[in-house]
Amino acid sequence: MEYNHLLLKTVFCCMASDGSIAPEEIDYVRDFIQSRQWDKEYNIEEILNSYVVNLNLSRSSFIKGYLEQLKNTSYSTEQILEILGLAICTIEADNNIEYSEVKFFKKIRNCFTISDDAILAKFPDKSDYLLPDVEYEEDEYTDIKIDYISL
Repeated sequence: MEYNHLLLKTVFCCMASDGSIAPEEIDYVRDFIQSRQWDKEYNIEEILNSYVVNLNLSRSSFIKGYLEQLKNTSYSTEQILEILGLAICTIEADNNIEYSEVKFFKKIRNCFTISDDAILAKFPDKSDYLLPDVEYEEDEYTDIKIDYISL
């Protein structure tokens, strides 16, 4: 389940990257979990709420730990594109794309050596997600406080 946990953590981090989790994002997570039939094997709500606890306790280290996990693990091109696709779908789930979410996507993207051309071949209308960004401050996630998730 390690890769599956990474996918779930990707969805969670993208939901939380703007500081709140919209009902539409919860709907997206529910549909995503059901499409994978994880709800039959794992207590997804418990896993997500453990992420909530960890994020609320150690905000920036939780996010940094997730990004480090992406950087320090080898993935196939298909897996990288799946991770990036999940990030995009999660960000767009509530039809309210905030700068902080796109900025977070760029951090995810920078964890991989895949080319922009390969990403655009899969997601041709997402070139805005690949534009250069300004540097972020070390403690930019300290204001994030997320409530428990109920599926």
